[in-house]
Amino acid sequence: MAFPMIIPMLTKKEAAYEPQKMFNTFRAEIIGVMKEQFELNDNRVLSPEDQGFCLNDYPMRLGWVPPGATFWSMIKSAWKRRMTLGKIRQYDKSFNWEDVLVAAPPIVHKISSQLAKGDITPLEGRLEPSLLQRLKERADQLTPSQREVLNFEMDDYILPSPMLLDIEQRVEGRQTFIDFFCYDVAVYQVKKLEFDFARKKGLKMHDYKFAFPRQIISNIVFTRQLEPTLSDEFLVTQFNIIVAP
Repeated sequence: MAFPMIIPMLTKKEAAYEPQKMFNTFRAEIIGVMKEQFELNDNRVLSPEDQGFCLNDYPMRLGWVPPGATFWSMIKSAWKRRMTLGKIRQYDKSFNWEDVLVAAPPIVHKISSQLAKGDITPLEGRLEPSLLQRLKERADQLTPSQREVLNFEMDDYILPSPMLLDIEQRVEGRQTFIDFFCYDVAVYQVKKLEFDFARKKGLKMHDYKFAFPRQIISNIVFTRQLEPTLSDEFLVTQFNIIVAP
């Protein structure tokens, strides 16, 4: 990991019902934690045009543990994922779930950067149409500074690999789909931030535009059709970028 993650392990259960309230609470908590861990001045504030934002209300997974999870529910979920992977291989013997993790970061980056530019034409056919329209409408409301963060670089990812949080089988009439939920974290222009790992505190910001490190959480769901015909392509059916603080 190139930079410490400032995120909760668990997404609180109410996030599923009040995503905007949860996001605002999360932002406030992140500011407090960053001030302490990075030893930033208490008077440091983000300007209104630099405020954190999210591109969608759902999904809103801030941490990698599901809302309301227990030890036994996690065990059950892991077993269910294993069984679902087995079902996919009945249709596609060459399928490797790790390929999904390899594909996720550049796809998230492509979606985010195109939304920052205001050009969604290259994304048509790769995202579910109504989702793409919602994301564009939200991105169009962002300030220039917020759009700048959306245009982060591939080198800004701080996890060695995204996390595959869930695999769900979904049946709609005669169609069967598999949804892959991936989670990742980046920090905007992370190379300009120098954290003191020896002390586990303190931060030097080298020509950094913002008052706080801009942490970027991505939630993305890839969907593949299994029945009545096996699709070779994955469609992005859910997507969110969460920037905090």
